[in-house]
Amino acid sequence: MPLVLFGGEALRSFTIAMTFGSLVGMYSSVIVNGPILINFGLKQKSEEEVAAVEQKKVKANDGASV
Repeated sequence: MPLVLFGGEALRSFTIAMTFGSLVGMYSSVIVNGPILINFGLKQKSEEEVAAVEQKKVKANDGASV
């Protein structure tokens, strides 16, 4: 916003375009991709699931390492 106000005529149109692009990019990331992730069935893992994965990694690394 400061570049729009104080950047001069040469930077004004560029700054407005960059601001518009940033706003559209944020919108698409949050609003559009949220339902896509839900449709893929992605969800945050519970603490028990994370602990189980960590235990599997430890058991896999118990053998001799190369």
